[in-house]
Amino acid sequence: MIKVNTYIISGICLLATSLVQAQYNGLLQKNDMADGLRTIQILDSATAAKQNITDYSFTIRPIMPEIWSGTKKNWIALRRVGYSRTFNDSVPLTINNESFYAATGWQERFTAGVQVKLGRLLVDFQPEYVKAENLKQASISDQIRDGNYFTRLYFYQLNIIDWPQQFGTKPLEKFYLGQSSAKILFDHFSVGLSNENIWWGPGRRNALIMTNNAPGFLHADVKTAKPVKTIFGSIEMQAVFGKLDSSGVEPVENVRQQQYWPGAYVPKENIRRQMLGFVFSWQPRWVKNLHIGYAAAYYGYVTYEDKNGDPISQYPYSMTIPKGKGAKLGSLFFRYSMPKDRAEVYGEFGRADRLPTPWSLAEDTIPIGYVFGLRKWMKLRGQNHIEVSMEVSHLQLPDPRLTFNASNPFSIPKVNSWYTHPQIRQGYTNHGQLLGAAVGPGGNSQFFGISWVNRHNRIGVHGERWVHNNDMNYFQNLSGALGYGPHFKYWTSLTYGAHAQIRVAGLFLSASYNVGKSLNYQWVKIDGGDIGPSTSDKPVFNMTFSAQYELPWNLEWRWPKTGINQKLKKFGDKIGWPFCDCKFGFKRKESVSPE
Repeated sequence: MIKVNTYIISGICLLATSLVQAQYNGLLQKNDMADGLRTIQILDSATAAKQNITDYSFTIRPIMPEIWSGTKKNWIALRRVGYSRTFNDSVPLTINNESFYAATGWQERFTAGVQVKLGRLLVDFQPEYVKAENLKQASISDQIRDGNYFTRLYFYQLNIIDWPQQFGTKPLEKFYLGQSSAKILFDHFSVGLSNENIWWGPGRRNALIMTNNAPGFLHADVKTAKPVKTIFGSIEMQAVFGKLDSSGVEPVENVRQQQYWPGAYVPKENIRRQMLGFVFSWQPRWVKNLHIGYAAAYYGYVTYEDKNGDPISQYPYSMTIPKGKGAKLGSLFFRYSMPKDRAEVYGEFGRADRLPTPWSLAEDTIPIGYVFGLRKWMKLRGQNHIEVSMEVSHLQLPDPRLTFNASNPFSIPKVNSWYTHPQIRQGYTNHGQLLGAAVGPGGNSQFFGISWVNRHNRIGVHGERWVHNNDMNYFQNLSGALGYGPHFKYWTSLTYGAHAQIRVAGLFLSASYNVGKSLNYQWVKIDGGDIGPSTSDKPVFNMTFSAQYELPWNLEWRWPKTGINQKLKKFGDKIGWPFCDCKFGFKRKESVSPE
């Protein structure tokens, strides 16, 4: 007789149902879907306690519900099969879409995987295949013939971060390891190798140190698989060491820049980068539902010598002198949930140039950034709720003196913006996309959404104001004019749209639709006066559709009770690597017996 363990099934079913709740981008990604459990934690305390998620901070994602089944259970399960398709018009405003490119035209992504658990070993193989048309994007107006404009563009953005506007001019396709991982599970910790996307911090749309905006990078990690209870409260942590890949793409602006000053472009060093990061979250036992945390990251080259053994050349177009080797950034954050009031509030505050402390965040003229958000649910009949959410992100430098030398504003700039660096000139990126907040260096965002929510179903509308790299705007339009330049050339995108998600049995469908306008594209305003519309404004149109099916097939192990196999079982119990015979079936919540 085979008994399908209810703890195994409840853990898997929870991952396949409650977890699946996309946000506003129309995608059904692993990190986005954790928002479903976060919602249950606030709206349904009884279910949260039953599923052991009451103490989770949801500031270190993804979480690992597989640990709930215990370390001695074994299975092979066909996991999710997913398909996503997205379209961008001439301006690709992409955010938190993992392995999708910042590209125009149609893109599609396929994923399918299998999960194997053998004692303490958990292997999740979930590769992805991405294909993009990569059509021509909107470009800087041909009416702009100012060589100084392009020179400043290289000085302050293109030379100091690997963040290309367009990934070449040909169609793109690539296989990724996707959300694959291999971990050794202990009672509270896991150790392993992974390529899955990581999210650190309480933010839902932006976070300062780590998001799922870029493709996942290969890394080793040590992580709490579930909150660890101590006499001081519950703690969660993760330490990561991994490698970062470059895009290998040269700026599309190079062709035009050759007309003015070819020397403005300085190719980046072709040296592999590495990243070391740490995040810690603490729930004080004296303040229920409050989580306080700290996140930090270091990135740099594996060597600072060229092929001949000489020190790599110093970047010539920066007033900022690097201190030591590599770059650091960090943040402090909090999340406070209020189940009785059906609400939560959260915030993150960080520095782009060093590991922060509470007192260092209060200093004057420093590269600081923050994310602040809140959500409130209003109960209707039954399981119906109205969800209202907002989030504000601010990565613009607080003082223009951090962008240029006040004594000589006509000279080369300082490099202090988030995710940029004068020595590690690929910046804080992977495969040409930002590892941190999607709004990017000098970016600001104000987001608002309202949705009808019923368990796994959601329908709503949203809007966002996104200011692109205001640090660049200050340096581009004001520094050379001693502060008296054109103050009306902010590159700002205003978008609004709708989102929906439904569940039909094991099939989940999600979609989003966004329209709007990107004003003063690339900090250029051709006509229209100070506040009027301009021919340099670009339309924004984006739509996304995703389908995901949670496969019910599950192969489980049980132990024989006689002969040599019984001895193997005892030996396996000692070392944590069991030997067994197998039977298979479809996952069910109740116990099943063969006929």
